[in-house]
Amino acid sequence: MAPLYQLLHQPRRLPAFRCGVGAWPVSAGALCAWVVASLLCIPAFSAAAAAQGTLPPPPAQQPAPANPADPAEEGAAGEDATLPAAAPPAEAVADPAAVPDLGAELADLDLGGLRETWSTTPSFVGDGCAPSHSSSTVAVGRLVIIASGLNGPDAGQLYGQLPAELNSLTDAQYNSVQAIQASGYPAFVLPAESLGNVPGTPPVVLAVGGASPGAGITPVQSPASFTAAADNTFATSPSLNTSQYADQNPETVYDPASSGALASGNTQDAFLFYNYSVQVDSAGLIPGLNVGFTKLVENSSPIPRDRVYFNYSYFHNANISTNRADVNRFTPGGEMTFFDGWTSVEMRTPFAGTLSNTQEVVGSACGGLSEYRDVEFGNMSVIFKSFLMQRDTWGISAGMQVLLPTANSSVVNGTNQLGQPIQMVYVQNQSVHTMPFVGSVWAPSSRWFNQAMLEMDIDTNGSPAYVNSNLEPGLSGTQLTSAGRVLYPTFMYLSFATGYWLYQGNGPGLTGFSPVMEVHVNQAMSQFQPIHAYGYSLGSDLGVLSVTNGLVGCNLEWNKRSTLTLAYVTPLGGGLDRFFDGELRAFVNWRFGRQNRLTRAQF
Repeated sequence: MAPLYQLLHQPRRLPAFRCGVGAWPVSAGALCAWVVASLLCIPAFSAAAAAQGTLPPPPAQQPAPANPADPAEEGAAGEDATLPAAAPPAEAVADPAAVPDLGAELADLDLGGLRETWSTTPSFVGDGCAPSHSSSTVAVGRLVIIASGLNGPDAGQLYGQLPAELNSLTDAQYNSVQAIQASGYPAFVLPAESLGNVPGTPPVVLAVGGASPGAGITPVQSPASFTAAADNTFATSPSLNTSQYADQNPETVYDPASSGALASGNTQDAFLFYNYSVQVDSAGLIPGLNVGFTKLVENSSPIPRDRVYFNYSYFHNANISTNRADVNRFTPGGEMTFFDGWTSVEMRTPFAGTLSNTQEVVGSACGGLSEYRDVEFGNMSVIFKSFLMQRDTWGISAGMQVLLPTANSSVVNGTNQLGQPIQMVYVQNQSVHTMPFVGSVWAPSSRWFNQAMLEMDIDTNGSPAYVNSNLEPGLSGTQLTSAGRVLYPTFMYLSFATGYWLYQGNGPGLTGFSPVMEVHVNQAMSQFQPIHAYGYSLGSDLGVLSVTNGLVGCNLEWNKRSTLTLAYVTPLGGGLDRFFDGELRAFVNWRFGRQNRLTRAQF
């Protein structure tokens, strides 16, 4: 039987399938052909230029003698003799009239304005420590309005001639009509502190309708006067601690799922619950965002390689809080090839000195949350790569990156209206990201090297979110009420990079120096969908993100094996697209196994 890697790379017909883009069917062969053609745009451009006479035609295809003195051809003349060395291309003489005026063209692009049209929200992407300086809401207070002695329902209404009373329950476990019903009401006396009557009552008229809160409970709707009375009480009552949140755009929200009327003799008593919700930054709600989601284009190559490495990134003024913060991220990792170098498995384990996964709602604080810092472990990545095609000067590969939920879960603590400490929000890290990719490396000479990659980032299952619906102390984690699942938007990552070995030596010591340039495009394919439940709103519905970053840097190579990469990253444009003011990178790689011009290409 042929080896697995040979079976994987034998020419074979792609199975036909059809996927819909509107009413347009697309075959698997057409889709793959489009991706491969896009990744080979640089070689195709060179071939077209040669045909038009702007570049000399390539030399005839024939084996060229290896040059043992050329360190870039170590694989061809030494360890990797299966890849013949290519003859250096002849120098091209460019026609000055045919050279485009790049300065004029770039000046007309107006990248910042264009991208700010695409983008309506900042978010966290793997290329930078970013985000989401956007607002969520959490409940910091809960009141109940009790309307007693109601008759009906008659013509869809409950009505009575007693004043409706505002109350704060001193035992939060009864902060729902279901809990009051289960306690044996009306024989049970609620532990409540009266905060006054609702202005304008009596009379009391409540509309009946909505989803049923449970058996034996009449669903009721909140009159505008009741909501206004609760809002004024939250903002001004000296018996509550909720007035401290006046600068955080507070809003009083009726909770119909926990409200309703219960039978009391020949009449009914209605219990209408209201939450006092305030805005807070939502940057830390998705587990792992405070460290950042690493993606393949960071210190990597689409082709399989044998190496161990250590990455360091310093983010200045990262937009992960209102006041911004500096973040130091560290990523050790390793990669090993199999099947004669055709496939590889890589593992990354990021951690960072950043904002803690556990924060606290702080009244009148900028952004509404504390900014506790800690060393946080991020979501670990496992990356599988395989060559699709390989030649001496280029290679095409594909594979899958899997982002595993190894970061800490997210927690937001605070106090309720009585000043009792409570856990408000708990987001359990369960999200698994599948990130398929296709890429190419092209090194037409021993000095010039290029790389292109396309990667998708798909959150397959999201992370379950829990909220303290009753603002009850003593509850934590999954003991809170389930509110739904937090999903990270689907992203498309595009990366284009080029470098040139200005210096090459035989060692020992410094054997290479090359400047590099990169452009990273991060385009969201969907928008974040916030969760609305029990007076909480987790995440902001602010549209689709698009951001482009530029990188300049250099490689320093020692003994043809070790590479130190130094680089600086900056957003191209401003406004909502700027996740940070700047990123400084320092990557160390030690390569082992067979080497050639493709494996030496480092970005």
